[in-house]
Parts: sequence; structure tokens; C-alpha cells
Amino acid sequence: MGARHLPSIVIMHDTMVLDHPALFDRGYNVYARMAFGISVRAARVVVTPSEHSENRILARWPGTSVVVIPWPTQPIRPNANLPGYEERMRKPTVLAVASTDRHKRLDIAVNTVSTARRISGIDFGLTLVARPGNAESAVQRAIGR
Repeated sequence: MGARHLPSIVIMHDTMVLDHPALFDRGYNVYARMAFGISVRAARVVVTPSEHSENRILARWPGTSVVVIPWPTQPIRPNANLPGYEERMRKPTVLAVASTDRHKRLDIAVNTVSTARRISGIDFGLTLVARPGNAESAVQRAIGR
């Protein structure tokens, strides 16, 4: 939440913790119930990446100014002078960005890429960008297999 005298923008990816509290730990549930509504009501606008999230936000806080800005569909190209750039651009890669919480199911992403490699014979790359969560050990086991 920003300073009261300044307009603020809230970026809210989803309302999962409010819609499905059993999937999240108790501390995050308490935080979300306390802070989300206050932040949304104080914001000049709420930015979210999908129409589904927009609908969930409006269902909870009718009258909120919500703007949907979808995730980019074109990859941002890294510097072509970096070592290994050409090889990385030729290798099909799956990118997963999430926490390692159970409901994100990153272990399934790891297993799926492994299965796709085995069935297709293509050496897919897998890049996980993940913060620790309540299923980190399951993700680590899947990577180990």
C-alpha cells in the first residue's frame, strides 16, 4: 500500500489465496485477507494479467478500476553476444515461473518435459524460475529423477 497522498497502482496476479485458502499456508491466508482488500480499495487502478483474474477481482471488490495487461507473447531476446546464445536459441525450452507451492504443480512440469524428451527424442530444455514453497522437496525429487 502506498502513501495516502499519492495515487497507487496494485498489481494483482490472481485471487487464488482468497478463492482457495486450503491450498496456502495459514500465515499467507491471514496476510491476504488483511491486506488485499485494503490495497485494492486504496488503489487508483488494479493491473492483472488475465480476464479471469479481472472477473475474480471485480467479484470481490465491485467497482474497482481494473486493467488487464496480458503477459507478453513474444520472448524478449537476450544479447546475441552472450556465450551459448545461438545454441540456446536452437534448443526448444520450456520456461516455468512460479513458486514451488503444491498448487503450482511444478513437479508435473518437470515430469512432462522428461516424458516429452523420451517420446519425441528432442532434448527439450527446462528452465524453472521458482521461489521456495511448500512442495519444494517434490520438485527437487522430480528434477532428480
